[in-house]
Amino acid sequence: AALLAVPRSLSPAPALRAEAPSAGEVLVVAGAVAATPMVEAGAALGAAASARYGHGLRAARLPVAPGFSGGPVVDAQGRLVGIVVAAAAGSMAEAQRLAAGRAEGPLQPRTALLLDPLVALAALGAGNCPATAEIATRIPAPPAAPGPSRSPG
Repeated sequence: AALLAVPRSLSPAPALRAEAPSAGEVLVVAGAVAATPMVEAGAALGAAASARYGHGLRAARLPVAPGFSGGPVVDAQGRLVGIVVAAAAGSMAEAQRLAAGRAEGPLQPRTALLLDPLVALAALGAGNCPATAEIATRIPAPPAAPGPSRSPG
């Protein structure tokens, strides 16, 4: 399908936020479950929690499910802080229900991994437009920590 026209009623793209959100900061995520659009609120987990997942990823506690992947996460000012790339289920049974598209009751908050929007743009600019999962594989490794220095001699 080709895009033939852009409706004038579309909102402009959100501004990008370069700095990571602080722990506890309110975030809003958009996605869809079973073709039903949803908007949910949650909170950032902060730099310490995000660091364990690697360079370019941010962690948040958000009510997400399959269908939210690739969805935007914005702060209270509407600035884009991340793109949903993964989420953790609380149990194997929950993971199986979610994978089968059978979410029971309201969505429960879980740890969601967000791709830093600046990393996503860098990956997109490096070549063709890859899928969200492929973008995550293109995140550069963090720089190695310098080893102990030795004096000559």
